[in-house]
Amino acid sequence: MTADKDSSTISCSGLAGLIDQVARGVYCLAWAGDLNPAQWAALRYFRKAQPTRRTIGAFAEFQGVGQASASRTIASLMDKGFLRRGTDPMDRRRAVVELTDKGAHVISDDPLLALVRALERRPETEREVAANLLSEVLVELLDLRRGTQATGTDHG
Repeated sequence: MTADKDSSTISCSGLAGLIDQVARGVYCLAWAGDLNPAQWAALRYFRKAQPTRRTIGAFAEFQGVGQASASRTIASLMDKGFLRRGTDPMDRRRAVVELTDKGAHVISDDPLLALVRALERRPETEREVAANLLSEVLVELLDLRRGTQATGTDHG
């Protein structure tokens, strides 16, 4: 599906279709190397997460998956040597998950960088509009997932 360049408007269902196509494209790119999309997401998360949020539970919450699924993903990355279990420096009783040097190296070849490069070729004003729109849509979708928002109507 592509946007009609001659049309000044696009339907909401058309836009949703475009977003879905981009998401599917990114997902397909994330089957790279010896990693799957969930593993790439975990490496990205632990590279950027604040030290207090580098736990299996925090990762599961961020990804919107169950603790068991998050644990399996993290365990597989530990087996590959990309993540390791560490100790929270603020609370020595608490375990945290850390990126290893090997993990830091592999994330430098993150397949999501293809999307970053495509976005970098767009004007900053377009990126800002897209970021605001997608942020607002994401908040609504997360609210729906949590069951905190009433179902809306399709305006497209």
